[in-house]
Amino acid sequence: MSEAHLSVEPLFSTPMARFQVPDFDQEVLDVDEVDLENDPEWFQNPKQDKVWNHSSHHILLEPEYNDLKTMVESAIESYLYMVLSVQKDITIKHASSWLTIGLDGCATAEHLHTNSVYSGILYLRSLPNSGNLFFVKGDAPSWCSTTILPRISSFNILNSASYEVQPNEGDVFVFPSHCRHGVTVNNSGTRRCALAFNYTLEGLISDTHTNYLKL
Repeated sequence: MSEAHLSVEPLFSTPMARFQVPDFDQEVLDVDEVDLENDPEWFQNPKQDKVWNHSSHHILLEPEYNDLKTMVESAIESYLYMVLSVQKDITIKHASSWLTIGLDGCATAEHLHTNSVYSGILYLRSLPNSGNLFFVKGDAPSWCSTTILPRISSFNILNSASYEVQPNEGDVFVFPSHCRHGVTVNNSGTRRCALAFNYTLEGLISDTHTNYLKL
């Protein structure tokens, strides 16, 4: 009897897209020149040590950020239509966007984004050892019982509860807003900077008569 062929299907994945922009060069913000202590547009995040936020909750709608908005929305639309095959008459709508600057030694705790459908991050400054972006599965494993958790000899995409990537300047990450994520410690000795964003959908979401929805 011949050896059986093994086929594994990674069912029901959470798609995270990474768009790497070649020759990225943003001139809208000089990260090193921002006077965080004295500029009234910036404030220290009360929940994250050594992390500063811009006061605008809609930074992508500021005229000087229009080129970055185009970049972000192009990434989201590629994710929506090319990766997820959502119908093109359903469009994206900006919900919020903000800037963060993380000093040396900062970290961003695990969290998720509410009141949005898709979220993401555009890295304006990310040098080596600035910290990795990580994603967390949550409390319930997808590959075994919730009450029994066998020891693992080698982690892979099928049995891992977390996933970590090293971002580069110009990288745009897009993922479902319910996906828990954070950033590890910045050990670069300099500032890192990211532009985070949330988007919702609008249009005829469903035309099935029992669950009709238009946003």
